[in-house]
Amino acid sequence: MRTQTPIVSASHPLTNQVIYTLAEPLLPTCHRILDLGCGQGHMTQRLATGLGRLQRPPNQILQACDLFPEGYACPEIPFIQADLNRPLPFDDATFDLIVAVEVMEHIHRFYDLLMECTRILRPGAVLIFSVPNILHMNARLSFLMTGFYDMYIVPTIDSAKAGRLCGHVMPLSLAYLAYGLRRAGFTDISIHPDKRKKSATALALLCHPLLKLGSWWYDRKIQNYDVQVHAENRAILAAMNGFDMLTARSCILKARKPT
Repeated sequence: MRTQTPIVSASHPLTNQVIYTLAEPLLPTCHRILDLGCGQGHMTQRLATGLGRLQRPPNQILQACDLFPEGYACPEIPFIQADLNRPLPFDDATFDLIVAVEVMEHIHRFYDLLMECTRILRPGAVLIFSVPNILHMNARLSFLMTGFYDMYIVPTIDSAKAGRLCGHVMPLSLAYLAYGLRRAGFTDISIHPDKRKKSATALALLCHPLLKLGSWWYDRKIQNYDVQVHAENRAILAAMNGFDMLTARSCILKARKPT
C-alpha cells in the first residue's frame, strides 16, 4: 500500500493506539473487518496499513461505514453510508472483527446496535469499541457539581452537530455497557484503559478509603438483593471503583461472539 498523508482522528491518539493494539494480533486471520462509524477514516487507514504490512489486500478485507460520507478521506477502502440507529446494511455472519472508536456515545439505540453487531459478526469474532469514561473522578465530580459528566455537555437535536460533544447522548457507565454486551450474547468481556488523567488520579488517591468503603457496601447490598444478579455482575462491581475506571479518559471494551 502506498504512503499516504495520515488522517487526523477526532478522538485521543492514545485511545486509537490502544484499540489498534487490541486489533493488530487479529489481522493475520481476519477475512472481513468493519470500521463502524469510521468518521474521516483514521482507524480505517491504520488497519489498512497493518494489513498491507502483512501482504494482505486491505481493500478486499476492510469495510468502512458512517452516516456522513462527505467526511470520509480513505478512498482506497470501500465505504458504505449507514445510519447506526437502524439495522446495519450487512448480511449475517459477515465480519471477523468490528472496531468502533468513540461512536457508541452518539447512538440513540445503543443496545440495538450491539445486537446488530452480534448478527453481522461470525462465530468467534471480536468487537472492540471505546466510549468516554463517565466513571473517572473528574467526571464524577463534574456530575456532582453540574449534573453533566465530563465530555457530555448539554445535548442538541440539531443533526448537523451530531459529531460534536453536544451529540454525546448516551452516557452509560461500565455496568450498562457490559450489560448490553451480555444481553447481545457477547462473552470474554475485557476492559482496557487509555490515557490516565492526572487530576483524576490525584482525586482517586485522595478518596481511596471512601471509595473502598463504598465499593464494599454496594457489593454487599447487591449480594443481599439477589445472589444471581451479584454473581452475574461480580467482576463489573469490582471494576467500577477500580483504578482503571477511576482514572482513564475512555472505557475501551473488547468482547467475543461465542463460537
